[in-house]
Amino acid sequence: MVVVNPSFVVGPVLGPAATSTALVVLALLRGDLPRYPNTTVGFVHVDDAVLAHVLAMEDPRASGRLICSCHVAHWSEIVEALRERHPQYRLPAACSGHKGDDRAHRMDTTKIRALGFPPFLSLQQMFDDCIKSFQDKGLLPLPLPPAN
Repeated sequence: MVVVNPSFVVGPVLGPAATSTALVVLALLRGDLPRYPNTTVGFVHVDDAVLAHVLAMEDPRASGRLICSCHVAHWSEIVEALRERHPQYRLPAACSGHKGDDRAHRMDTTKIRALGFPPFLSLQQMFDDCIKSFQDKGLLPLPLPPAN
């Protein structure tokens, strides 16, 4: 038996509505959340999660749990990166006061990489793809062109 365990999945939204994980990102970008979550989590691009499932089905060597995660980060790191790259959106400035799991940790992807899994798509790529799909679906405004 084989199970693929993707972390927090980010990337383009395929259907007409955002998924539960995409809704968290959308709420952050729209300014709907006064504070970002006080948690450290793993992130993975949806395309990598799909590829991991295909690999698990097709490779007879696949067994047990296959962790599928590109990068572990606290939401403060994500919000800062989004703020730098997409300053037009109203991202929260403060962390939630609620106690969360903010301890540093890592996710061991040794097993999936041993099956020949290619390098994971970057955090920047997953969030850029997610934001572009929000814009394409009218869920987020397009950035204004620079003034001449």
